[in-house]
Amino acid sequence: MMLDGILQGPPQGGMLDARGKGKFRRTQFFGFGINTGGSDSSVQCSNRTGVGWFGDSLECYLGYEDDELDVRKRFEVMKEAVETAYRLGLEDDDEETLKVFVAPEFFWRGPNGAYDAATILKNDEYDVYEFNAISEICEELEHLVKDKKYENWLFVFGTIIAASRNDLTVDNNYLFFNFAPILQGGTNGKKMLAPKEYVSSIDFLRPPSADQTSPTKNTSFPSTAVPWAFDVTDSDLSGKHHYDFDLWEELSEYLERERGYGLVRRNFFEVENVRFTLEICLDHAAGEAQHNFLKKGGGVHTGVHPADVSLISSAGMQIIDKNLILKDGGVVYHQDGLYNRTSDARRREMIGQLEKGNEKVSDEILDFTGTLFKLETIKAEEVVELWGGDLERIEKKMLQLFFLKKTTTPRIVKYAKVELPR
Repeated sequence: MMLDGILQGPPQGGMLDARGKGKFRRTQFFGFGINTGGSDSSVQCSNRTGVGWFGDSLECYLGYEDDELDVRKRFEVMKEAVETAYRLGLEDDDEETLKVFVAPEFFWRGPNGAYDAATILKNDEYDVYEFNAISEICEELEHLVKDKKYENWLFVFGTIIAASRNDLTVDNNYLFFNFAPILQGGTNGKKMLAPKEYVSSIDFLRPPSADQTSPTKNTSFPSTAVPWAFDVTDSDLSGKHHYDFDLWEELSEYLERERGYGLVRRNFFEVENVRFTLEICLDHAAGEAQHNFLKKGGGVHTGVHPADVSLISSAGMQIIDKNLILKDGGVVYHQDGLYNRTSDARRREMIGQLEKGNEKVSDEILDFTGTLFKLETIKAEEVVELWGGDLERIEKKMLQLFFLKKTTTPRIVKYAKVELPR
């Protein structure tokens, strides 16, 4: 397939009005703020074996040892987040606004850092009949949002982490997967899977070696965390390791034919004629969407258009203005999963061409075409904590799954509506 075709994609479904536009005139962001990093809490990490290093800090993965129970409990949290966002959306609901829900990277990963990737989804070809965490996650999410009330919603459900359990004597024989399920709500909504491209140095805890000791205890300790096979530094963008994409290509026909999932290639996709990019954490820092938009050697692929909406799901990332590929008036919606669970929404406004000899204004950015633009912050209208902020209920639902502090309780942030670019 030609690159232009991959980027622009086939015509998308959806009702068109007389002007050839889609049904939506506006978008509205609902960010799901939750800490999806490891825990350094001695209470939460007590008796856990999925431990490792996050920088100089000893941390642990959280979750239930039984994958089926782990998925069910995480789904309960996600369901509460979706229903909370839906209730917020009812306050100023209209049929011409596409509501966009984004959860952070690493929401689905289990107590050892990754689920078993024996198959990406249930596949009879591989004779896999036992419980499959990845398949169960996708099926539960599909069932949750197929209700007609969600037909004006688009959901990015964070990312699922999986790893193959092959012969671990060879480092690079251990394959990792990090991908986001994207679901359009309603009875006939689109279903997509978006793989992450690059492996970051903070994507996994680094399990201790046999002779390594805890910084607080002079004893060695075992770990069941998935073995970390890469020596990665984010500063070396030219030498980053990649998640396995070849298997995705091999499975793409099966996923489409048997499960109805399209594969998001090169970051671009469309829903109801609204054009999106999705970048997962380090992919945004590396400018993946921008690189896939531009031709090697300069210029833009013929017929390829910038996005109306750029989405970022991350854990340890901020919006990098110069890496965005947005139309004038386009927006970026970002949800992070580390630190204070930052959500952010901004609108891009073109200012004009940079005149030769003039210096750039500090709050203006120069894009690849030589056009000056700035990003205006979109107002956060309301913040609502899950389960009404009831700490007892939050701890009961989440203490085994996510790192919790009183200052990091899970929340939904509702942003103001924004007109789509003309």
